[in-house]
Amino acid sequence: MIHVLAGKARRLHSILFRFAGLFLLFAVCVLPAHAHTYEGLDVEVPFKFKIGDRAFRPGRYQFVMVGNGVVALRDAKRRVIASLVARPIQTGAPVTQNKLVFRTKKKDKLLSQIWIENRAQVLDVLGEQMAMQPAHTVPVPLVRPEIDSLFERNTVPRFKY
Repeated sequence: MIHVLAGKARRLHSILFRFAGLFLLFAVCVLPAHAHTYEGLDVEVPFKFKIGDRAFRPGRYQFVMVGNGVVALRDAKRRVIASLVARPIQTGAPVTQNKLVFRTKKKDKLLSQIWIENRAQVLDVLGEQMAMQPAHTVPVPLVRPEIDSLFERNTVPRFKY
């Protein structure tokens, strides 16, 4: 009786190992197919600059094209710190070098364009995507002022309890 159970346990163990091996093989083959490579631009910005209403300190930044008209801005620690909305503008010929174009408004330097080498497009920066902007919280009253108690019942005679 014990030998019969041991034989079944070995077969079950063997089947489980086969399924685990097949699953591992499937994961190794399929998961790399879903990996994305994104076009990016590494730059050192030596001065304070603004994108929309947000100011950024001088430093190393990476602009990553993550979608049609969407650019992620990452800091030196590779954290996404902003998501930009950009409009592609056709240039007719490929751009010869990577470049950021800033325009000056009063004392502020505003990022206006991103030029990416070997592309026939320049990205015109429209601003920051709303989802990435820091939230401005306004306290909301939990109870309307005209309600004294949530447990009050209307004492009109026609209502039944």
